[in-house]
Amino acid sequence: MARTCVCGNATRARCAECAVGVRARKSELAVRDVLAAHEATAGFAWNARARGTAYRPDFLWVFPDACVLLEVDENAHRAYDPAAERAREDTIRAALGRPVRVVRLLLPRAITADAVARAAERLIPTLACRIAEAQEYGARKKTRA
Repeated sequence: MARTCVCGNATRARCAECAVGVRARKSELAVRDVLAAHEATAGFAWNARARGTAYRPDFLWVFPDACVLLEVDENAHRAYDPAAERAREDTIRAALGRPVRVVRLLLPRAITADAVARAAERLIPTLACRIAEAQEYGARKKTRA
């Protein structure tokens, strides 16, 4: 049974926009704002569940033949088990059913929203390149066949 979030979105729990401090961290909001401001990084899904899994990638660009996943790693995910992180990525790849390029934005523990935004801005050229590669992946694959 779906409930309605305080913002009006139909959801089983709080939506990502309203879950600041619960699921979506303030750093993800700062990154989201930077990504949305750039044409090259537009069209992402934010904090959306990967179909068939319990996982919610931070940012995901889905194209017909490939995907790009941006993970915002607060405190560089030091508390996470690396094997579990790889298993999570493998599960997301399998659920998407196409190649996935993972990009990580490593952030220190105590960082301001402005510093997060600056770090995200520095990542834009790399991310734009990965997105362009994913968009072109199918065309390259077809020319080889």
